Parts: sequence; C-alpha cells; structure tokens
Amino acid sequence: MATVVDRWTAEPDKRNGKRWDVRWRDEQHRSRRKAFKLRADAERFKTDIEHALSRGTYRDPRDGERPFGQYATTWFESQTHLRNSTRALYDGALRNHLLPFAGHTALNRITADTGRALLASEIAPRMKQVSVQLMRRILNDAVAEMLIPFNPLHTIRIPKHQPSEPRSLTLDELNALVAHTHPHFQTLVRSAAILGLRQGELFGLHPRNLDLQLGTVRVVEQLRTDVRPPQRGALKTQHSRRTVEIPELLKHELEQQLLERSSTDFVFTAIEGGPIHKSTFLRRYWAPARNAAGLDGFRFHELRHTAVSLAIDANAHARAIQARLGHGSISVTMDTYGHLMPGTDKTVADSINRLLVDNASRS
Repeated sequence: MATVVDRWTAEPDKRNGKRWDVRWRDEQHRSRRKAFKLRADAERFKTDIEHALSRGTYRDPRDGERPFGQYATTWFESQTHLRNSTRALYDGALRNHLLPFAGHTALNRITADTGRALLASEIAPRMKQVSVQLMRRILNDAVAEMLIPFNPLHTIRIPKHQPSEPRSLTLDELNALVAHTHPHFQTLVRSAAILGLRQGELFGLHPRNLDLQLGTVRVVEQLRTDVRPPQRGALKTQHSRRTVEIPELLKHELEQQLLERSSTDFVFTAIEGGPIHKSTFLRRYWAPARNAAGLDGFRFHELRHTAVSLAIDANAHARAIQARLGHGSISVTMDTYGHLMPGTDKTVADSINRLLVDNASRS
C-alpha cells in the first residue's frame, strides 16, 4: 500500500518544499517516496503505484529519469544482430543527430513535441526519417522494459522519403569515366557498370570465385569496410548469393587484372596491395575521375544502375535482371528500375493488338 503524507504537517521544517509526499514500499520492501506540489497529483500517483504493485508491473519511477543518450548508447551496443550497413546507418543517426538533439533528456521527459521538433530540424530528409524511426524503436524497447509507460512518438507520422531516380550512364559516359580513372581501378569501374555487383561484393571478390574459363563470377561474400582493417563478411541477404555471367569483351580485361593488379586474396586491390579502403578510394580516386568526366555527384553505387540500363537495352527479361542483381523479389527490381523500361507497356499493347487483328481476320 501507498500513503499520501502532508509534509508541511509531518515535517514543519519542509514548508518551503513540495507539500505532498507519496510513500510506499517497492517489491523488495525498500522504502520509496516522491513529492508533489498538488494533492491531486499525489493521489493519482498513489493509485498508479498501488495498481502496478498489485499487478506485478511495478518499476522504480526513477528508472524513467535515465538520460535518453545513456539508454540509447547501451541499447545500440546490444543490437548485435544488425547488418553491417544498418549498424553504420544507426551509428551515424545516433552520433550526429539523436544524441546531440536529445541525449541529455530524461526518457520520461520525451514527448510527441520532441519528435515533431526532430522532424522540423535541419537534417537531410533521408536521415531525418531514419533518426525518428530509430528513436521510436529505442523508446519501444524502453516501454517493453517498463522504464516509461508509453511511447510518445507512437502517433508521430513520419514523411516517406522519396528517393531520387537512379542515374545511369550511357556507354560514351562510361568510357569517359573509365578513361579518367586511375589505371589501377579502371577494370573495377568497368566491371561494376557491366556486372552490376555491389561495391562490397566487388571489393571482396576472391580470385577463386572468378572463373574466366566458364565466364562466371560467384558472389558469395562481401568486404566489410566499416571495420579496420576491412574484412570479408556475409552478403546483404541470402538472395545476394548468386552466379553472374561475364560478357565476352570483359573477360580479357579481367584476365589482365588477375595477371597484373590482383593479389592472392583479392581480384581488386588498393594500389599498395591489400583490400580497398572505401573512404580512401572514393576520396582519392573515384571523386576526381567522376568530376573530370563531367559527372559531378554521380555515385559509385549508380554504376549498378548503369548495369541494369545496359541489360534493359539488350532486351534482358526482368526476371533475369532480378537474378543478376541478387534481388529477393521481382517487385524490388521493378520498383527500382521499372521506369527504365518505358517500352514495356507499349510491347504489351502491341501484342494485344496483334491478337485482336488476327482474331478479326479469322472472323
């Protein structure tokens, strides 16, 4: 049971403080107390405490006073199941946005207005969406651990991020980009634009998985660039494990790559040998080549889009493109690259028209 005590009567020397004290014993029979200015607030709190104790859902009210930053940091460290890319994304959202924004705010002081203020802040739209979703997820776990009674961000509507349409290069643009790329990385760039492998898949490609006699690349692992030194790890998804056919004209370049620029562990290496460090490669070699080719802002990942564009121009079936990219479903492929197939619906219309004409001629 809990009781409400008038401190001004029971403790005359406390007349300058809050008047009403709620006193109770927790589940370990330790004495607890919390002061309130108004008796009505104290009575409500007393009822809540008694209800929680009777149902076995009691938690020390002081638990909710833990700073969000302290709880979020511990929470993040416990998320060992996250994919490397997700972990890097969450780490950036925490360090750059959530901790500076609400790190010192107590869990029980976070409100819906906190979420709205975060949405109104000067953050890039994509990171704003990630940050609010991450904060909501962290608070969901705080509710599950009964540190706070409910998630104040539950009702916040997060605007959907509208990704920009994938850019792709023409063959002339690709040739110009390769020409401006350091010779050590030219085959890497061309392979990315033709084979459609992800950056980590290319960086982590082992010579034993490149069979030029069969003309195939076995994609079975990727290079993790979020650790030092970089090391191989699992692919993005189970569907990413695949075998990709190599066009005949690329085989000669890859043969030269193996003879002149590869190591025993990596098909594509850093200039000094060993695995490619993503940040170093992008800063020292990719950005200068891209800018010199007049392709400011073009990202290495968009070479994968270029591979899709080339496959579409070669009349490849959408299912074949899906398998080549390692997508888990055809819907992912079509949602991402459907706009690159402007003639698809016209092809359907023309086929239907031929059926109608044939039927009419037989009538």
